[in-house]
Amino acid sequence: VLPPQDLLRSWLGFRLNPEQGGGIHTFVEKTCGLPYAIPTFNCNGHWLPNPLNFAEGRAELPERLELRGAIGHCHGDFHGLNLLVDSRSDNQDSYFLIDLAHYQSRQFLFFDHAYFELALLVNQRGGAPASNWSALISNLCRFPNLDEQPPLRTDDIGLIDLVNSLRQGIVSWIETHEVERLAYMENKVLLARVAAGLNYTHKR
Repeated sequence: VLPPQDLLRSWLGFRLNPEQGGGIHTFVEKTCGLPYAIPTFNCNGHWLPNPLNFAEGRAELPERLELRGAIGHCHGDFHGLNLLVDSRSDNQDSYFLIDLAHYQSRQFLFFDHAYFELALLVNQRGGAPASNWSALISNLCRFPNLDEQPPLRTDDIGLIDLVNSLRQGIVSWIETHEVERLAYMENKVLLARVAAGLNYTHKR
């Protein structure tokens, strides 16, 4: 059981530290034009929390806000180019993982799922305008936004269905292994998505 910021630091490591070569602060300040310590910012007409401010522990949280973490194997760089599928085989389990440079045998779970999901979205919609991303994220968000949402592109519906089908695997694992800790696990999945997003901002 530990604070959510500790989970984020475990997933992100040196990326949160500019002195160790972490690029997240530079991205937030130079690319986004935001002071990294501000708690919220406006994007496409929506007020959003600043995940870097949260990761650094600047955000005020209720006392004793902690999560129970589940630990297991973590690839650490799980995207489509590191997943090789044997198309000649009828066996659905006939696939191979490559590039294990960031692999850890004992790491908090769900980062790989979140990273794969974001990599898929970036691959499909990397150059899309902010309004399209806002509509995608709003439709994939667990919490309904009361503001009027920008319309989805027609081909976004299939992309959302694909992401939701990937998420079903996480739900099945939780229901099988950690059903008594459902609330902890759901919050950990959301936090893993924050970590995956921050990880992406570290990249060039």
